[in-house]
Amino acid sequence: MTIMPNNPPIFSTRKIDLFVPEREELASVLQNGLRYHFVEATVEWVDCPDLTQEPFNLATSGLCGDAVISEISGMSYLFPFMESEFQYSIKRIIKEIYNNFNNGLIIGASICLRLQQQYLVQLGELIMNASFSRITEDDIEIINKSHLAFLDETTGRCALESITNSDPHCYPHGNFFISEGKPGQVLKVRAKKRIGLQFLTALQYSLEKKYSSGIYPKLIGLGGTFVMKSGRARHHIMPYNWDNNLTNARSIHNWLHYCDLDAPLVAVGTLLSSNLVYKDACKFSDLEVCGLTETHFHTFSSNGAAGGHFYTDLESMDPVEYLGYFYPARIFNHVDPRPSCNELIDFTDVMRLATI
Repeated sequence: MTIMPNNPPIFSTRKIDLFVPEREELASVLQNGLRYHFVEATVEWVDCPDLTQEPFNLATSGLCGDAVISEISGMSYLFPFMESEFQYSIKRIIKEIYNNFNNGLIIGASICLRLQQQYLVQLGELIMNASFSRITEDDIEIINKSHLAFLDETTGRCALESITNSDPHCYPHGNFFISEGKPGQVLKVRAKKRIGLQFLTALQYSLEKKYSSGIYPKLIGLGGTFVMKSGRARHHIMPYNWDNNLTNARSIHNWLHYCDLDAPLVAVGTLLSSNLVYKDACKFSDLEVCGLTETHFHTFSSNGAAGGHFYTDLESMDPVEYLGYFYPARIFNHVDPRPSCNELIDFTDVMRLATI
């Protein structure tokens, strides 16, 4: 696998062609993998339902068409020091990097700066959900249906607000799935009664074991949405005050604010099969070695009360059940890649501490 450097006017971007398996093989791999970890699990290709309807409420009806996964920078923009000047315009990302799209969908998980009283800045968990259309060569219209989960300083609890502005921004790091948002065949994934790995980890591990190990490893990417229909799940949101001593997983774990949210919960995000495949590809292409985030999903409660960065369901609660719709991406783009901070690539190690 060779990385193709790409240098648009504003961003430094690395581009990789993702491997897209045969449809029935991909469904079989995911289903067989899930059945090690859930009592009930099925994965099949179906006509995509209208995802603008409950419970998903996406900005377009489908996920299909020329799909791309994009990762924005990395956690070293956050840790150990927050570099708040690095904000990215979603409109600019679409306009200058994905200039072959005329209409589409952008969903995913990122971080967003939240202004309080016009002066104070707070970080929140961005639940990106928007459609876009190209008006002219230089202008894009965005219909924004996103949410932001944040820590309410007055109550000390997780809160949620809608973000409807037409020029949304994200603050690294983040992961987005971008497609034409068309109807078509998608992967329908159902899983119930967990007995092993949590839902996202089970999906990622199934892909990694089949495609990203061995002599000729391949990188697979999926994006989409799922609803956790029953149970309770652990999430994090960013604390109100920053700590400049966040240098490893343990210190970040102790700093984050955790909340356990009851189903139903709706999630959007991306899943990639192997960080190691990407790091090896960087070495092979004589590029600075950077990591990618294997799974990154943010959720919000269907009653609009709360949300955050999804970790795992809590096994001690009532039997958990998931329903998801996913679509394979053909390209992975890494915008402004940057080496990790103390080998801290994403929240994987933090997640492990939070679920002990």
